Amino acid sequence: MNRNGENRTTTAVLIFKQDGNRITGTAGRDESEQHQLENVKVEGDKLTFEINDGDTVVKATLQAEGDVIKGEAKAQLDGQAMTVVFNLKRQN
Repeated sequence: MNRNGENRTTTAVLIFKQDGNRITGTAGRDESEQHQLENVKVEGDKLTFEINDGDTVVKATLQAEGDVIKGEAKAQLDGQAMTVVFNLKRQN
């Protein structure tokens, strides 16, 4: 995560559910803090969605690459630009 020019490493939990062509899910800092994915769109191997935690709207664009999903999310937090880089791997 890059916030106000400072790089930080953190973990997040994203839970995706697929029903036919429809994708839903949640995302958050851990399994106990989850927020609904909104405006989820899938185009080929590209997935876009928003997360609204009540204070901040995060807009994410992810791309499937084999068994890994990579991408980034952007938001404004306390008037500062924030970018989160994702490198997601499936957990069973």
